[in-house]
Amino acid sequence: MNLYTASIPTSGWSGNSTNGYTRKITVSGIKASDVPVVGVQLSSDASAAKNQGAAFACINRITTASNSITCYAYSSAPTTAITIQLLVVRSA
Repeated sequence: MNLYTASIPTSGWSGNSTNGYTRKITVSGIKASDVPVVGVQLSSDASAAKNQGAAFACINRITTASNSITCYAYSSAPTTAITIQLLVVRSA
């Protein structure tokens, strides 16, 4: 297993509220065949953590590619930047 960290910004999302939003993020070393288990890194400040949790809840799906991930937000793009961790299972 490998652990990666990725910053998910509020800018750069493409799409719309009808068809959803996508955002490609560079994650050096991740592979297209990796299967990620994703979690959000929350602030120790309760107010900031609530905003981060709400932003993370906007992301419905994450797919992997060689050195990148694509985040999908079907209803609305996040309005708070977040950092996620991806623990990936890699086949031999």
